[in-house]
Amino acid sequence: MDYSGKTVLVFGLARSGLAAAGLLKRQGATVIGVDDFQTQNLDAKDFDYVFTGENWAEELTVEPDEIVISPGISLTHEYLENCKIPIIGEMELATRFFNGRIIAITGTNGKTTTTELTAHLINSLGINAIAVGNTGTPFSLVADTLGSDSVAVIEVSSFQLETIDTFAVDVAVILNLAPDHLDRYETLDDYYQTKRKLFSSILPEGTAVTWTECEMARQWNSPVMKLFGEKSDSADCWIEEGVLYCDQQPVTNIDELALTGAPNMLNVMAAVTAISAIIDISQISEGLKSFEALSHRQEVVAELGDVVFINDTKATNVHAVCAGLSGLDSPLVLIAGGSGKGEDYSPLAEYSSVIKSVVLIGDEAENIATALDGHIDLHFADSMQSAVEKAYELSAGQCAVLLSPACASFDMFTDYADRGRAFTEAAKSLQEKAFCND
Repeated sequence: MDYSGKTVLVFGLARSGLAAAGLLKRQGATVIGVDDFQTQNLDAKDFDYVFTGENWAEELTVEPDEIVISPGISLTHEYLENCKIPIIGEMELATRFFNGRIIAITGTNGKTTTTELTAHLINSLGINAIAVGNTGTPFSLVADTLGSDSVAVIEVSSFQLETIDTFAVDVAVILNLAPDHLDRYETLDDYYQTKRKLFSSILPEGTAVTWTECEMARQWNSPVMKLFGEKSDSADCWIEEGVLYCDQQPVTNIDELALTGAPNMLNVMAAVTAISAIIDISQISEGLKSFEALSHRQEVVAELGDVVFINDTKATNVHAVCAGLSGLDSPLVLIAGGSGKGEDYSPLAEYSSVIKSVVLIGDEAENIATALDGHIDLHFADSMQSAVEKAYELSAGQCAVLLSPACASFDMFTDYADRGRAFTEAAKSLQEKAFCND
């Protein structure tokens, strides 16, 4: 697509917006950057004009030919709602300048690990692959620099799917579907139908991949569908007696993998199934053995005696917390809470045999307490430091302390990673204090 001579408005000046501006500038466009908030330390080298603050729309003097929005910008924004100018997202823009193969991965949970693992495995087979999208590297940053022999493995959020148009993929993966982002969508079905758009973007010769337990996605139309999960449910990829199989062939022994836990085994199966749709996986075993778990996902960050402190700050919804708890049988103290997404927290009560106590923080503390009252021992804290200290006290030196919030982080922290760092620092400070007192 030719952008030379066109004027494009980029709405949202964080990471993806800056990447989109850079791509547009390389393609010869005049770029206007706008943001509802005053931006700090903005690198404006790829913008011809920048307008920030709540009144930016009043300052515009040129009507753009197209608008590119960041994922965090809702189409219900007052400037966009009745706009007659074409609106696309940063991911849609990037794919217009990429000629290689695409594996796109979405789902409520597990997206980042599966995306990073998929790219790692393809690279281990000697084929150039890059993990982009919601995982951290905007696709626009690199899309026009990659050769046609490359594979882009894109972590796709529902927000990004809202603004696709010509987006087309070789393999589309829906890992799972569970309630999330109900602060953005009017109904749960709206959220699910947005996810469904990924299967609608599959090329005629492409492949859909989903979990055997994801009944909704299994019913959505696709050219070809491959399943991972339970062998009894006609899976193409499954685990049996400690061996990972795909397309009827043994792949590797799972006890040789660095990744552990039931959720990660689903991520492994999803990645292998996706790759098998376009690449020979007979030599994939070594790549599986060399991939390690990502930060902020069931990450052990400190130990104090028999107490292990586990950072799972990326579990920002109830389904993610339950998935992490499902394979556990040892008691733990859970730290949960943060900013809400309109979710029902009552499913957490089903894990009362595993959760010894809960320490609640943030805006949603009272709502979670209401859902769990009478099922689990509840406590409150006003900071991460005090939450970690209280959780350690409640552990009585005998069980793990798990940060798995079931909420977003924006009430107390910059993002989920900032929350994870605060938890890690608090746990390590306890560790150091105990060492000094020995």
